[in-house]
Amino acid sequence: MKKYLTQSHSIFPSPRIEETAKYYEDVPGFHAVQYLDAKEPHICLYRDSTEIILTIANTDKVFPNRELYGYGYDAYFITGDQEELQNEFMAKGANIIRPLQKTDYHNQEFVIEDIDGRWIGFGIKGKEQLLRIMYHSRKKPRRCFTAAGLCDQAYKPGSVFGDNLSAHTVASKRQATPSGHGGQPFRPCWCCTG
Repeated sequence: MKKYLTQSHSIFPSPRIEETAKYYEDVPGFHAVQYLDAKEPHICLYRDSTEIILTIANTDKVFPNRELYGYGYDAYFITGDQEELQNEFMAKGANIIRPLQKTDYHNQEFVIEDIDGRWIGFGIKGKEQLLRIMYHSRKKPRRCFTAAGLCDQAYKPGSVFGDNLSAHTVASKRQATPSGHGGQPFRPCWCCTG
């Protein structure tokens, strides 16, 4: 299947749009670009490859998902180094609601509360969750890539949780040696890391 979707933006209505933008610049380190003269006034917040769009709310209060529906974050950002990011946010005075931890759904994440009361998660799926996704989305056997090259094990649907996974990991480590791949250090593929 051809892939069409490349990104997603969070849209946050805010009764005090400029205050919210300043918070996101000062604490999570986003860059704000204002479009307040547009027909639909808004402020875009950018950091790395993510974007938040602030719109002007017609209420005096933000109603977070957990208040409206009982639970749930208001946005979730994928990041590769949660610990470093959490430390950066803490140094800038972020309100850490849930410190970095592994969840019962196998994500490694932390959660902050923004100036409007939204809970924003920062994390990444754990190895177990990625393997489940990989297994359920596979249509045909594939070979696994390491940072140093093609792994010598072909995955077979139905076997990634069984003996093939440990055999695959061993074979991947055996093949991806510095001497066998132009002096690159061994870095196992994401499905082989333990």
